[in-house]
Amino acid sequence: DVDECADPGACSQICINEKGTFKCECHTGYARDPRDRTRCKATEGHPSLLFARRFDIRKISLDHHEMVAIVNDTKSATALDYVFRTGMIFWSDVTDEKI
Repeated sequence: DVDECADPGACSQICINEKGTFKCECHTGYARDPRDRTRCKATEGHPSLLFARRFDIRKISLDHHEMVAIVNDTKSATALDYVFRTGMIFWSDVTDEKI
């Protein structure tokens, strides 16, 4: 029997190896994509992308293609992280040498 779950990317979240096959499951708040049963999609909210543009941090909606600045007046924002659970954004500013 081959362990299909040993192959990175077999499932987007949880891979369960079974004899002769495997199945994919999703974490709470996600459901399997009906078009690709190996992928999970969020069940709530709207997909969006956060990105740093040096002098500000922006969010673009992937549904509606609307872009808004969510943090203004950064000096040189170059990298960021978003904590979904709390809604907090962390970014590094190479001019100020701060996070």
